[in-house]
Amino acid sequence: MKANNSISSKFSLAALILICIGSLAITFPTIANNSSNPDLITYFSADEGGLMDEAWYYYSGEKRDSFQWDIDYGLEMVYVADLSRAVLSKFMKIGPGTLVLILRWIHLLSWLGALVALWLLIGRHFGKGWGQAIAVALLAVRPALLYFMNSLKPEPLVLLLIIVGLDYTLRIVEKPARSNVVIAVACAAAAMVVKFSGIFLLPVIVGALYLGDIYRAAPGKGLVTTRAEAKFAWTFPMLLSIPMIAAPFLAIFFYVRRHNGLTLYQEYGLVQSMSLYKIVYLVWFAAAALIAVSFLMFTMNRSKNRLVIKVMQHVNRINSYAIIVGAVFSVSFAVFGARWFTMPRHFIDTYVYNGMDFSGGEVVQGIRSAAEFFTVFFKGVWEKIISFDPVIFTFIGLYIINETRLFERGGAIDRAGRYKRCVLLIFLLPFFASIFTMGRLAGHHMLPFFMVAAILAVQAAEIFTKINRKYLCLLVYIILLADIGVYGIDMARSNLYKVRQREDTVFTIARWWRVNVPPDARIVAQHHMQVYVPEEYKNVRRLHWNGKDEEAQLRKLIREYSPRYIYHRKTPDGTVGAFDIETVLPEKKLRLIKVFDDSGIGYRRTPGEKFFIHEISD
Repeated sequence: MKANNSISSKFSLAALILICIGSLAITFPTIANNSSNPDLITYFSADEGGLMDEAWYYYSGEKRDSFQWDIDYGLEMVYVADLSRAVLSKFMKIGPGTLVLILRWIHLLSWLGALVALWLLIGRHFGKGWGQAIAVALLAVRPALLYFMNSLKPEPLVLLLIIVGLDYTLRIVEKPARSNVVIAVACAAAAMVVKFSGIFLLPVIVGALYLGDIYRAAPGKGLVTTRAEAKFAWTFPMLLSIPMIAAPFLAIFFYVRRHNGLTLYQEYGLVQSMSLYKIVYLVWFAAAALIAVSFLMFTMNRSKNRLVIKVMQHVNRINSYAIIVGAVFSVSFAVFGARWFTMPRHFIDTYVYNGMDFSGGEVVQGIRSAAEFFTVFFKGVWEKIISFDPVIFTFIGLYIINETRLFERGGAIDRAGRYKRCVLLIFLLPFFASIFTMGRLAGHHMLPFFMVAAILAVQAAEIFTKINRKYLCLLVYIILLADIGVYGIDMARSNLYKVRQREDTVFTIARWWRVNVPPDARIVAQHHMQVYVPEEYKNVRRLHWNGKDEEAQLRKLIREYSPRYIYHRKTPDGTVGAFDIETVLPEKKLRLIKVFDDSGIGYRRTPGEKFFIHEISD
């Protein structure tokens, strides 16, 4: 048995090393893509270009011509810009592409760190061996990896912080050392500063403290409410209601929306804003319910009924831990997020935007009928499950069934492991709730939840061995390996496609410009995310990035700037460039001098797109 464990442990370590090498091999060849040409970064990825311009604004105070929005996910780019300005600029020239390259490396190293941290977490809390390798491989082949290397989204760093925080959270079950609690909460705060999803660690830490008390309690003895718990614990729901009451007001009065630069209050006033976003009333109703619950707890703490006393012992313990964790989190968040004190408006914009995006407030506003509501609702649920991974989603249910069977076999079997797995289930509760909201939940948003689900899927297999069903354990592992294979092949194909980016038609167009049009030519073009004009052409005016009222924008630029050339793009679905330029400018003598398409091109940014270059005659 020991020999088998030794072999599986060595295999697991070897697999981890190979997986990390594979992740590095996939991302390293393209990590510097277009870093010397910021306009190409924006052209190939609007998200990455938008965040690049935001980072450059933090660094220099200058808004590039391609600047799209003043919205961020947290403070990662702010701190990178501060570090670059204070330190790195003394040794090297910093440009927009430099900041992109720095962030790409941070995210790649964070991804590799997350894989190692996950391997260590599983080995420390659930045993070393095959399961470690399978769980890490499941995470490693997520499609999100290639997306991160071309978007500047901060999820890899958040994922690393959450895994480390979960590791220390699980330690609390067996050893509630103050250091374990502080480190776990600090990781949650640091992750929250990078992106709001770090907050999902807080209820898990509270759950670990509570379940740890039960795990370590002497047989036959329950929890005893202390005087301090009875005096203050009932206030927790009321404290929780305060940000819920304030959040809608912050959104209405201070959140500046991208499309028109106005707050809801500036455009609609307070009453009409609340009428448009009826979800405000739901939030306030929940806050009122929490306040009522606080007073109910205050009353129940004075009851003499034995059942009520027993229930309140558990409730008070949970509330007490929640207050303690909340206090430590607030201090940690203030320390890690100290930069927010110098940019409070940005703090409000960031978390209001992310909150509305996650809750689905914008989507709900656009729904006009009950039929449309149910269509959007069920479509959203299905798309989220598919993006998550249907196999792993199904195996969460298998784990719950197996955990129940294990408990029925004997409460003492793997008792510590059971409590730790229950802690992981607590982490998944926000994910299950978010599936049924209208909020946006793409695959890369769900990575922390997927990571925990992968652990539980492996645990579902391991439990089969504990209840003498080893053949079922093997079957589960085979299915998981097949899942890894499917996603791994898809990742390899996507990476091979990405490597061929230099074959995109944009480079053919750039060569044509350089050969046929002088660098001092006056040009009107769509935004940088739509068309690329070589960097040596300085006399270029652009349409707005959001693509609205392009015809009116085009007429205005032609009238004010008197360009020689017009350069625009059309997509097959008509979402971009859906106008007839001859109809828009009937008074101008236009000559179509060149059309480019992507036929026969090995790499296609958008299949079927066409590029048109018109010359305006005198």
